[in-house]
Amino acid sequence: MTLRPLPAATAVVIGLTVLAGCGSTAGGPRMTETREIEHVTAVELATSGDLTVEHGARPSLTVTAGERDLPRLTSEVEDGVLRLGTERSLGWRGPGPVSYHLVVTELEAVELTGSGDVTVDRADGESLAVSLAGSGAVRVGEVDVQGTAVSIAGSGDVVLDGRTAELQVSIEGSGAYEGAGLTSRDAAVSVAGSGGVDVEVTRTLDVSIEGSGSVTHGGEAQVRSDIQGSGSVRVR
Repeated sequence: MTLRPLPAATAVVIGLTVLAGCGSTAGGPRMTETREIEHVTAVELATSGDLTVEHGARPSLTVTAGERDLPRLTSEVEDGVLRLGTERSLGWRGPGPVSYHLVVTELEAVELTGSGDVTVDRADGESLAVSLAGSGAVRVGEVDVQGTAVSIAGSGDVVLDGRTAELQVSIEGSGAYEGAGLTSRDAAVSVAGSGGVDVEVTRTLDVSIEGSGSVTHGGEAQVRSDIQGSGSVRVR
């Protein structure tokens, strides 16, 4: 299970309203904008900043940043995917502190390609896909899905809590998956590099390690492992 490819975004932001201003950054006084969005089931954070995702009755997005940075922060929706990014601007060194608050009715995928942090209140439904490329962090609480896929490239962290029937974890680099709080029935874990994985599995656990990575597991799972290098598999 993988994240759906994100197509080139073409949707535009509508209904911008400045709500409040507090503090000041290099981008000017901090302001909060409300942006109207359509129904989305996936989100990509492709810039720095903190993104909080909550479930609610109607989709909505608020963005808090310096007032000169706000026009350069993009929020585009296509095929159910909300992409949060920045415009290319000559002489602009990027935004200062940015905070996003997103309300969704359902969520199937989270992708972080910047250096930000993403926090999601819960995930329920058929599946959840989490992809992280970089040094940021993704945290999802109250997971209750059939299948979960986690992909980490770099030094980022992913933390999940809840339960899932099937779990796939792939790490390339020095990233970490902290899943002691997510109980799965069957899991497949692949680590290439020095990354670390912590899982709770009740039935079967397949592990593949190339390098010095480590896998720690709890539960009563039957473990099958293929290790090339100095990697290790141990019981918590």
